[in-house]
Amino acid sequence: MGASGFTGPNRKVLGFSHFCMAGYSVGVNVTESNRYFESFSVGAHANFASDVDSYSLLLSWTLK
Repeated sequence: MGASGFTGPNRKVLGFSHFCMAGYSVGVNVTESNRYFESFSVGAHANFASDVDSYSLLLSWTLK
């Protein structure tokens, strides 16, 4: 869960100046079974603003 806001004179140029988000991700430690990576994670979150709703899919990894 989180929130972001934009500042400055052009902060409403996109039609909104702030948005909120909620989501979840899951990570797996693969240090013992992989020589190149330490972990992988996947997740998704939804973004909400006054005139905008969207979602993001997340994929991340940590190299050794």
